Amino acid sequence: MNTEISLLILENTLIALLGAQNVYAFLILLTGSLVLDMYENGIHKEGSKRSGLEYVFLIIGVTLFGIGPYIYRKLDQHSWIVKKLIFMLFCIGLFIGSIILFAIIMSSVKYALTVFS
Repeated sequence: MNTEISLLILENTLIALLGAQNVYAFLILLTGSLVLDMYENGIHKEGSKRSGLEYVFLIIGVTLFGIGPYIYRKLDQHSWIVKKLIFMLFCIGLFIGSIILFAIIMSSVKYALTVFS
């Protein structure tokens, strides 16, 4: 019973983390710089000293939403339409990669539980 609850918690946590990355990347695809500027203003404050709690929020924010803004900023040298097309392909790849990563992690955890129990 305890391992079933732990597996359920791990599964839901992975779904939440991977889902947040995918949803935020898709939101950046739809709205572009509007959401990206809000992310950078909220997460990456320049020129101010950070407290310990702000570092915790920085780590949480980058963990939940970091891959979409990072890739979108890397595509700044392209024109608008090329940037959107490449980022759309990235969003599709991120979604497929998230499903594969989730399946690999959950199957390896379930295998490890059957071997070691």
